[in-house]
Order: sequence, then C-alpha cells, then structure tokens
Amino acid sequence: MMTEYEKKILDGIADCRRTGLICLSAGAFLYVGSLLPQYHEPADLLVLQISSFLFLISSGLFYWRTVILRQKLHQ
Repeated sequence: MMTEYEKKILDGIADCRRTGLICLSAGAFLYVGSLLPQYHEPADLLVLQISSFLFLISSGLFYWRTVILRQKLHQ
C-alpha cells in the first residue's frame, strides 16, 4: 500500500518527465527552425537559438529533478 507521500512523489515524477519531454520537443523544434536558411532575419536567428537553448536547459533541469525525486522515493 502506498502512502500519500509516495503518491505525491510519483505524481511529481510524472509531471517532471512530461514537462521535460515537452521542453525537449520545443527546443529541438526551435533548433531545427534556426537551421533553415534564408527564412529569417539575423535577429530572428538569435532569438531562435537562445529560446532553443533555454528550452533544452530547462528540459535537462526537469529530468534532473526527476532523478532527485526518484532518490527521495527510494529512501
């Protein structure tokens, strides 16, 4: 039987994994958009690259948070 605390941690793990996957997908989509030639201005390219980088970093942070929650669950 799972306690309420374990259920809350499992819900947090599922939320972090989903959010991390969404951020990874968005970051990859924006990165591919920055690779397409002749369809954007140089300023747009910088915005695409920075937002892609931020989404990829946030994806890593969400997966890191998932690892921390798993460790907390197994303690």
